[in-house]
Amino acid sequence: YADDHIKERLESVREYLRELFIVSYVNIKRLDEAPQDAYEDEEFKGIKIGVQKAPWQKCARCWVYSEKGELIEETFLCERCVKIIKKVE
Repeated sequence: YADDHIKERLESVREYLRELFIVSYVNIKRLDEAPQDAYEDEEFKGIKIGVQKAPWQKCARCWVYSEKGELIEETFLCERCVKIIKKVE
């Protein structure tokens, strides 16, 4: 959750945030939408953080929870890992 200025900057680097934060998914919302229990640091104003477990399946290869993927030999792999595995074969 971020104020308009920070939200705009985060949106500009959205494609890198999932890996930077080491999470399965990043959703950037307006600061006024933050729930009461969102974390707010005293030093960094204009941003709050909320975390929850992703509702999707966990990839057996990279451990990212993903809504897209395939079962390969009865093992769920995310879309990214499927592409990697298929290139190697």
